Amino acid sequence: MDLMVVARGLADCLPVNELTDAQLTELLAQAKLRRFERDEVIYHRGDPARDLHIVVEGSVKLIREDVEGREVLLWVLERGGVLGQSAIFGRPRPTTAIATTDAATIQLLGETCARMLERNPRILYRAFEMFEARVEKLTQALEDVMLLDVPSRLAKYLLDSGNGQADPHALTLTQDELAAAVGSTRVTVNKVLADFEHRGLIRVARRHVDVLAPDRLRKEIHG
Repeated sequence: MDLMVVARGLADCLPVNELTDAQLTELLAQAKLRRFERDEVIYHRGDPARDLHIVVEGSVKLIREDVEGREVLLWVLERGGVLGQSAIFGRPRPTTAIATTDAATIQLLGETCARMLERNPRILYRAFEMFEARVEKLTQALEDVMLLDVPSRLAKYLLDSGNGQADPHALTLTQDELAAAVGSTRVTVNKVLADFEHRGLIRVARRHVDVLAPDRLRKEIHG
């Protein structure tokens, strides 16, 4: 697979067109196309960070563990998502990254990306925009945990997570992952999902949730 073609194909979600062909060639000179099977670990928290990844196929989750060892889902990245940015600063991995589906990424050297950012202020600006958006979303998730009950958090997550997908009302996550995403337990989330499904708001399948009535589901958010 031609990495130049793959990278240019991400122009709708990343500022690839800010780079000349020569700059992009330099960026991709030591890049690799990596493929991961579903549930395969891409890297662990605490690992040395020398490279970062751009998702080109499938999806990847970023997780931490709470004090009791339970998984906390921080982020699910799909096509165009960037993970492993700590490599730019030479810091250890702050999260564990796991493929939630069969996935493919472009693996880039952190030091190469750092040099490119130093020489391209517009790319640096766009990178800060992406980081700020991620911080804002994580802040909102923390606020939701503090202010909303589990049914409200789950309804909000199902609606928000569909944005930008091919099917905007479909979500591919296990019930354990949904529980980790909304700060609850699988038992509680299963009960809420069953209630939503019984009322015709969603359809639950293995590793898949379809939102059937987004307007009605939105009314389940109280707070």
